[in-house]
Amino acid sequence: MENLQETNQNEISENNTDVSQTQVSQQGQNSENSELILGKFKSVEDLTNAYKNMESQHGQQSKEIGELRKKAEMLDGLQKKFNKQVELFSGAKEYVTNIVNKYDKEQYFKNPEFNKLYQEAFTALGTNLDTDKFVTLLDNYVESRIGLHEKEQSAKSETENAKSQMQFSDSAIKKDTKALPKVQTMTPEMVDAFVAKYI
Repeated sequence: MENLQETNQNEISENNTDVSQTQVSQQGQNSENSELILGKFKSVEDLTNAYKNMESQHGQQSKEIGELRKKAEMLDGLQKKFNKQVELFSGAKEYVTNIVNKYDKEQYFKNPEFNKLYQEAFTALGTNLDTDKFVTLLDNYVESRIGLHEKEQSAKSETENAKSQMQFSDSAIKKDTKALPKVQTMTPEMVDAFVAKYI
């Protein structure tokens, strides 16, 4: 029994020794920690270096954040432009669909020349193009060109008729001129006789 008590006392004393050693090491660490600046730095130089590193990292992060903000603003601007383009495209598509349905005739959208003119006008003005006015002006222009062409043809025809009549008259005059004697060679009696024939 004595051995058992002795073993227990030895264990207790060993445990007490371990506890006291732990307390001593903690006290040593506490005394070391109390000697550290701000509980982390061994010297002012370490603190200064750590502060400089922190400032450098902060500057780098600020720069990266600034770049990210610029990219975000750029993406936002692109998104707005894209949305505006989509909106314009939708409006233009609806506008053109309505107009094409209205003017889907041989002389308008089924005519390649009209299509070409309309595309140029629409490219220049977009949905601000007043298609009804465009079509009216184009119709008026075509009608005036047709009218001018008809007048030109009529004038050419009249000119040709006048020329042919003049040629006929010229040939008749030439025939009569050949038949007429020259007045300088005629005597006065011959002239009187010649004139009397035609009176």
